Amino acid sequence: MSQVGVHKFIAAVSLHYPRPKFNDDDAMGAAWTASMNRVLSGFPDDVLAEAAQRIIETRNPKKEGRFFPVPVECTDVCRDILAEREARKTPLLAAAQEM
Repeated sequence: MSQVGVHKFIAAVSLHYPRPKFNDDDAMGAAWTASMNRVLSGFPDDVLAEAAQRIIETRNPKKEGRFFPVPVECTDVCRDILAEREARKTPLLAAAQEM
């Protein structure tokens, strides 16, 4: 849960999906980064790292786009990871829910 984790997430995803460009408008670039920090800083750094890797490995640019994922896509992946981790803590309950 840190800005460092968010910045690492942005850097990793940006290697494959370019972040928005604001025509050298530093204020807009800073606003975008601040917005991403607000949206993602509530997630643990290890979740953000796993989410970045999952986006890189599974996102289909033809379907979801070739540019940086929108905030809700990022938070959805983070929430999925948290839910999967929680389900692994109680495997019998997870199996019962699948039935």
